Amino acid sequence: MDEDADRAWADAAPGIAYLEGEIASYGGNEPPALRREDYLVGTPEDVARKLIALHAEVRFVEFAHWMRLPTMSQAVAMRSLELIASRVVPAVRAGVGR
Repeated sequence: MDEDADRAWADAAPGIAYLEGEIASYGGNEPPALRREDYLVGTPEDVARKLIALHAEVRFVEFAHWMRLPTMSQAVAMRSLELIASRVVPAVRAGVGR
């Protein structure tokens, strides 16, 4: 996650591609094409909006995510965590009525 959605994707996409490739290899399949909209990657507002929409659909009560993807630096992961804590969590709580 980043203030700039393109930079967030550039930071996350290599790690996501690696993980999708590993998962696909277990079944002997080709990894899927990465579609940005399928992942919780973007600005804090983008991610909060997607989580609120997901909550309306499946009513989750807990959420876990992979904070530091393969290839991602510690600094990028920490910046993302700070944005999640300061902007995403409050927005999601407000958006789902918690």
